[in-house]
Amino acid sequence: MKKNVFSRTIAVLASMTVLGAASMLSASAEGIQIASVEGAAGETVTMPISLVDISSSMGCVVSVTYPEALEVATALPNNMAAQEAASNGDGTATVAATFVAPAGLATDFTSMSFVIPADAEDGTVYDITLAVDQLDNGGTFVENPEALGGTITVVNPTDEPTDEPTDAPTDAPTDAPTEAATTVATTAKPAATGSPKTGTAGVAVAVAGLVTAGATAVVLKKKH
Repeated sequence: MKKNVFSRTIAVLASMTVLGAASMLSASAEGIQIASVEGAAGETVTMPISLVDISSSMGCVVSVTYPEALEVATALPNNMAAQEAASNGDGTATVAATFVAPAGLATDFTSMSFVIPADAEDGTVYDITLAVDQLDNGGTFVENPEALGGTITVVNPTDEPTDEPTDAPTDAPTDAPTEAATTVATTAKPAATGSPKTGTAGVAVAVAGLVTAGATAVVLKKKH
């Protein structure tokens, strides 16, 4: 009997321990977080800020610390109090503001926008941290709220080779250069013709021929 009571006592204590640990984890998870983003050099990036495990908040005081190399484009809009920006003297700066996050606005209820330096190298990581000074969950004050920071990672575009086809070499023969043929002008001799000669010499020759032919005819006639 005593053994059974002892076993039940151990079981109850174990259950209480588990429940206590679970409630502690749940309580410690309440807080605020800033999202991590990526961007190229010279680009403006926006980091949403959300409540974690909180349905609504009647008031929260948030501080965002960032490297001074970043330029603030928009600092915690929709805040309920004046923003305070100050250099921390260690290469970082802090912006603080007070907010009211009604139900339905617990996710991305505010944000921070930064301009990445134009000369930022690919793969550079900028750490953005949060500090939560005050936070309530539905009107109940939250002790030791979580403050989950984020990062900005520089991802510069690379010049990728294009897939455009290039002109393939053709095997078609090309026109060989032609050398200008040199035409040698020759002076052709006039061809001999059988036409009778003209002029005084030609007439004399013709008359002599006729006289010879006539004398020949007379001689032949006498013989007959």
